[in-house]
Amino acid sequence: MFKFSLSYGKNEMERNMTNKLFYDNPYLCEFSAVITEIDQCDNGWRIQLDQTAFYPEGGGQPADRGTINGIEVFDVQKENENVYHYLRERPDGNDINGIVDWNYRFDYMQQHTGQHILSAVLKRVAGAATVAVHQAEDYTSIEIDHNDISENSIMEIEEAANALVCANQPV
Repeated sequence: MFKFSLSYGKNEMERNMTNKLFYDNPYLCEFSAVITEIDQCDNGWRIQLDQTAFYPEGGGQPADRGTINGIEVFDVQKENENVYHYLRERPDGNDINGIVDWNYRFDYMQQHTGQHILSAVLKRVAGAATVAVHQAEDYTSIEIDHNDISENSIMEIEEAANALVCANQPV
């Protein structure tokens, strides 16, 4: 395995933390960064950047897609405070340009928000707590701690969730 690290005068803790731009601005889709670590792995290259707008997989939500220097980012994972980007090819140089696939991210932002709305209404109307969430390209599933919810409660849950969506509140 090939590996190198760049330090830039930061202490070890600062050097090993990725600045997560997606927390400050979830609408940010293009950014510049510097490679701080790069490893060759079985399916390509794993790179860590000093900062990233790519949201990693977690909490039932898949990782962002996009490109780094025109190379497809096929996975993004978080380990401790580090975010690792997986690419099939090694990017040239240490300075990169990252582009997040906005349509893909926005689809999951909508699914994620919808799941929170539905989970809140399920809890309020039926006392049903969410225990797990799974998001995929063609579905979102919510596991709850109830086995049986009445047809009337389901209708009330649907009406309440739709009312929240139609209220168009800022998120």
